[in-house]
Amino acid sequence: MKEVIKDGKFTIRWMDIMKKMMKKVLILAGIFLAAISMFWFMNREAGPTEAVYAVMDSATLPVVSFDFEGQRINLLRGYTRAMDTNYLRDMLTPLSADRRLPLTIETYGTPVEQIGFEVRSLDGERLIEREEDLLFTQEGTEIRIFCELEDLLEKDREYLFCLTLKTDRYEQVRYYTRIRYYEDLPLAEMVAFAKNFSDRTLDKEAAEGLQAYLESDGSADNGTLGHVTIKSSFDQITWGKLAPVRSGNVQVKIHEADETTASVTFSYKVTGNDGADSYQVEEFFLLRKVNGQIYLLVYERDMNQDFEMSEDILSGGIIELGIVGGRDLPLTYQTNKNYAAFVVDGELWEYNNSDNSAVRVFSFKQGNDDGIRTEYGEHDFKIANISENGDIDFLVYGYMNRGPREGQCGLAFYRYNREQNLQTEIFYMESDKPFQLLDAEVSMLSFIGANELLYLVYDNGIYAIDFNGIEPVLITNNLKKGSFAVSADKSRIAWQEEDNVYGSRTVCVMYLEEGKTNRIEAAEGEYVRVLDFIGEDFIYGIAREGDAAASQVLAEECPMYALVIVDEAQNVQARYEQEGVYIAGITVENDRILIRRAVKEADGRYTEIASDSLIQNSEKTEEKETPLSFRTEEVRQRVYRLNFAPSEKVGRSLSITAPKQMIAEEEKTLNLSSGRTSDERYFAYAAGRLNGISYSAADAVASVYDRMGTVVDARQNTIWKRLNLSPKKTLDLGPGEAAAGETDRLRACLTFWLRGEGSEVDAAAELAAGRSPMEILETAFPGRVVNLEGVRASWILYYINGGHPVLALTEGTKAELIMGYDTYNFHIFNPLTGQIYKMARDDALSYYDTHGNIFVTIMD
Repeated sequence: MKEVIKDGKFTIRWMDIMKKMMKKVLILAGIFLAAISMFWFMNREAGPTEAVYAVMDSATLPVVSFDFEGQRINLLRGYTRAMDTNYLRDMLTPLSADRRLPLTIETYGTPVEQIGFEVRSLDGERLIEREEDLLFTQEGTEIRIFCELEDLLEKDREYLFCLTLKTDRYEQVRYYTRIRYYEDLPLAEMVAFAKNFSDRTLDKEAAEGLQAYLESDGSADNGTLGHVTIKSSFDQITWGKLAPVRSGNVQVKIHEADETTASVTFSYKVTGNDGADSYQVEEFFLLRKVNGQIYLLVYERDMNQDFEMSEDILSGGIIELGIVGGRDLPLTYQTNKNYAAFVVDGELWEYNNSDNSAVRVFSFKQGNDDGIRTEYGEHDFKIANISENGDIDFLVYGYMNRGPREGQCGLAFYRYNREQNLQTEIFYMESDKPFQLLDAEVSMLSFIGANELLYLVYDNGIYAIDFNGIEPVLITNNLKKGSFAVSADKSRIAWQEEDNVYGSRTVCVMYLEEGKTNRIEAAEGEYVRVLDFIGEDFIYGIAREGDAAASQVLAEECPMYALVIVDEAQNVQARYEQEGVYIAGITVENDRILIRRAVKEADGRYTEIASDSLIQNSEKTEEKETPLSFRTEEVRQRVYRLNFAPSEKVGRSLSITAPKQMIAEEEKTLNLSSGRTSDERYFAYAAGRLNGISYSAADAVASVYDRMGTVVDARQNTIWKRLNLSPKKTLDLGPGEAAAGETDRLRACLTFWLRGEGSEVDAAAELAAGRSPMEILETAFPGRVVNLEGVRASWILYYINGGHPVLALTEGTKAELIMGYDTYNFHIFNPLTGQIYKMARDDALSYYDTHGNIFVTIMD
């Protein structure tokens, strides 16, 4: 019979409650005290620095585009520092059968002295071809050239292409794209289809035929023009009552392309309201061509109103932002008394209602150009603090469109002084990672504490940097799944000191507001493990050393026998422990902890049992009022606004200014290197952008499954994509060998697989030596093994379609190989008979779900 016991803030549901409580762990001195001490002692004794005032320089770098079937595609911006090419996945440029790559360089008047290019393997390690001094001629501000590539590229394989320019200012400016050599690719036809679709949405009568491509249903938000999808209504797809007119050129960007599918983004501007308003639009298409017919799989359109501070958009303390796209919500803002700082349309603004004045604190925009370079949106802001007198501390991170760091990617920390109207760069952090990766890491953790330390994730490590820009401190590196956690409000982090996720003796919990660290030490013969945060409390698990070896399935694991929840003072809020029950993992959902449980069988394997839960009985905190609101109009539909107190200067005209810049003679540039030895993260892409970073393949796939995305690893290997599955597929690895019995199933599966793939690794000997399936497969297929634990069975068909079986482990080490599929069944190798049998799809999905979806396979 279940009992319900109240323990502090938690209601604990379990069957038998262990009476023993864990001894209260000691609160040790915070490990970060040493870091803060280092900051104090590293202040330099140099004399005062004379400030140099400067206005941000105009953009100088050329842009590059490629000629494809009579149109220009893939507009590239230049980098003045070499980038880590493993993370550059924004665009794919098709290379036709003649291996000629025609491109155009728009110089904007910048002298180009030399042009070259490189072709490398996608991970950047293997140089395939290099030309250092191409002949070129220039007409006006344009240079048009053909890069003729050698016959060294394999058909249908992607490569990295880097064009290099030497200008009068930079020794080498780099422009990156992936390229793919093809002979018969329906890309041009699919781009034309997308262009026709886009054009017809602007004319309701012409758009009537588009309804056949839509999947309109009730799940779409049909109250906004900011974000429209294939599931939106026909009226939303055709812009409601806005009746926009396209202005300027359409920029075409190709993201992915193969024999049957392509993904493409169109970027352009439209005007509405009789030309009074202008909007930036991005349309994404995912298309498939089958049997001569093109199908629209994904359609997403984001729309953002161009913002310009004026009396027209400011009334009674309300700042009208207009239409805001889904990707730009929630808005970044902070308020303090009379001052409000906010980010909109790629700019940081501050408004003072006491004197009705506004300051464009930071912007790359420049009014006298075409916006191709200065309005490039691959940057963002984080407001650290706004003081009572209007001073602002803030971060700018991403691609620097112009100014002294033009063409670089990095993170700059600025301090704006309202009284002096000065903007000072405190420090700059260089990065060889593109904006989308920086943005994902900053979103994972960027917190500024009362101790004036900036904490952030960078290059898979966690850093602390003081506001004076003195040397950063690396808190922990080589982050892995299960080795660290960040609280929902980003104010707390926890990590394990040892590299072995399942064999750690020490867990550190840092409270970033003050920089205090608690250490949790394992008892003799035990391990501790980071699990998660719930509210303000930390959750960790305890495991016994003796339980580790017997739990080897895919790799070394260690089920936990207890779960402990502690507050900041290390007071135990709750402990979950049951005799004979192990904790396989947890999931935190709001105020509930879902606990996956298992029991240990006589032969040492673990079998999952019904889950349990803990509920946090916390008092509801009063929600802060937000200045962001929206109203609904007939034409523009949902429009957003910021609500501040009305100006105290009634009738006073709006004053708009911009700050001067102050740049110290001795710039503080930080070079962060986490010292990581590997990057085990997965990068999920959808709708042409990086959707997120995950530490497990299952999480990455789940994050983009509904959007038909793609998952790659840190070496640009495609881990998974939801396209191009044949209706049926059955692999042939030759004759199977029956196992000697239940305990021999795993050996039989591995032997069958390894022999079929031509490997000479002896599975029986490896298992006898105590090696796990993951370790055995890594020996046979180095660098190609993918741990798919947690991935749904229906998602693993991608690998079978690609020619590789999937090892499934259920009920501990009970093994079988999934060898194929058809419309209704999974085709599974039964090691007890050495034969392949069929299991109904629904039954297979339910069966593998019940046993944790433990899969492993290899990639090409």
